Amino acid sequence: MEKIRKPAVSGQFYEANKTSLSERIKQCFLDDRGPGMLPKIIKGDKKVRGLVVPHAGYVYSGAIAAHSYNFLANNGFADTFVILGPNHTGMGSGVSVMTEGAWQTPLGVVPINNNLANNLFKGIIDKDENAHYYEHSIEVQLPFLQFCSKEKKFDFVPICMAMQDFETSDEVGKIIAEAIQNIDKNVVIIASSDFSHAGFNYMNMPSEGLRIDQYAEKQDKHAIKQILDMNPSGLIDTVHINDITMCGYGPVAAMLTAAKIFGANKAELLKYGSSYKKPIKDFKIIDNISTNELVKQMFESGGFSAKKVAIGVDIIENMIKDKNCIKFLSFPACICATGTRGIIKELLKKKFFNAVITTGGTLDHDFARVWKNYYHGSFNVDDKELHKKKINRLGNIFIPNDCYGKILEEKMQPILAELYKIKQKWSTKDLIWEFGKRLEKEKNHQDSIIYWSWKNKIPIYVPGITDGAFGSQIWMYYQEHRDFTIDLLKDEQELSDIIFDAKKTGALIIGGGISKHHTIWWNQFKGGLDYTVYITTAVEYDGSLSGAQTREAISWGKIKEKADNVTIEGDATVLLPIMINALFERL
Repeated sequence: MEKIRKPAVSGQFYEANKTSLSERIKQCFLDDRGPGMLPKIIKGDKKVRGLVVPHAGYVYSGAIAAHSYNFLANNGFADTFVILGPNHTGMGSGVSVMTEGAWQTPLGVVPINNNLANNLFKGIIDKDENAHYYEHSIEVQLPFLQFCSKEKKFDFVPICMAMQDFETSDEVGKIIAEAIQNIDKNVVIIASSDFSHAGFNYMNMPSEGLRIDQYAEKQDKHAIKQILDMNPSGLIDTVHINDITMCGYGPVAAMLTAAKIFGANKAELLKYGSSYKKPIKDFKIIDNISTNELVKQMFESGGFSAKKVAIGVDIIENMIKDKNCIKFLSFPACICATGTRGIIKELLKKKFFNAVITTGGTLDHDFARVWKNYYHGSFNVDDKELHKKKINRLGNIFIPNDCYGKILEEKMQPILAELYKIKQKWSTKDLIWEFGKRLEKEKNHQDSIIYWSWKNKIPIYVPGITDGAFGSQIWMYYQEHRDFTIDLLKDEQELSDIIFDAKKTGALIIGGGISKHHTIWWNQFKGGLDYTVYITTAVEYDGSLSGAQTREAISWGKIKEKADNVTIEGDATVLLPIMINALFERL
């Protein structure tokens, strides 16, 4: 059976649905920044040897990429493509080729040219599939080629480059040129590269009073000149000397080397553009629109928090798909008193996160709601009257005493007595798992966060476990069992082991408080989080932890300088259902 490489970034860099993807690519060609026409394969009067094409999400750079593919179609297309891309994941060898199988996109399957690929497996180029599994720079070129090809069949060879020095790029280019000479097909080499990555998210801000797009264009002109001069060594020197944040300069240099060997003597700039100038688009609400499509339109709408919501979903998806990443989920107790508890439960049920850090109240609400209901209430109510009626108010949620403290005492004390007979010293994680285990026979056990934590062996750590009714019940049991203790340092040791064994870490952090800080605090010891999404209603000007944005954590080293990160201002009970449903549709 042929080996099929599944798409790694569909639903993120481009649409996961065939119809939606085709429409997206069509709009890239017809966009104001695009060529303004749909591609037609005609013979043309130019022999295309190589192309430089961006690889950002289609909403950012698809219209610019369309110029390259329109030019390619207008000059005969090709039978085979060698696609060179930089290695963003760090996986695999320095330079790697995938030699067999096919790559799948929503538009179909594209086979690898096995003969050519095997001929490229020499010298600096290793045969290594690992570099290709999650790399987007090569994958995003295929849907454009499929769209342009119509019924014309084509194949390709993917080469992923982590090493991009001149000696490596020069050798790769010469190997490609030698291999292509031995096959009777029209071959085009595509170098996949974005140019300057500028702005706060890339920690690359203009220092000369320029706008971000002006700064990026000034930098990029240096690199573009070397490409137009067809000077591969000059390109790499220029990138280094001017500190240009061009991610695929090595693939471009290798393409230039190979193209020159084939007699190419002229390079042409088809289009230069910046996502900084991306136009705002209005929402288009249609029948049966999916949550994911709505979220994508939030990004296109440009503002204000809507765009951040879309970015947040993208980051979470990247994080979930990253097999080398340990994922943390952090949240406060209050949302577990609402229906948002069901979102948290589903995330653990689907095993999307590896560890949870939360507050003592989460245990209160989750455990109590296994047996008792909470009720709709109001923010505008006479709280004195509620107190007389023994009803507690959490925002606009009403929680009768019978549904909270009393039921917890009734259920917890017998369990604590059982656990005492097993041992007297418990970490919060072990204690919570034991409680989750004992929920299995309860009618509503599948609604419980604690249950799914135990069931799927996802640790929950509660550094402030005594702050709440759950903790108070432990304290009450302690009154007559003074040797019953909570071993917080065992939790800390386990967190230490998780952090220091992780290649990467990421976190979805809802709200603030001890759960937020404990998550980012531990991650500073490994150099910071690689992926971070904050959701908060708090402001930052009062210096509060809850209001502190991701950029503040970067200053402490709790989030990496180059991490994918966003702070989304808004109510988690509104945002989480939208974001996580969109995520589920993608995954």
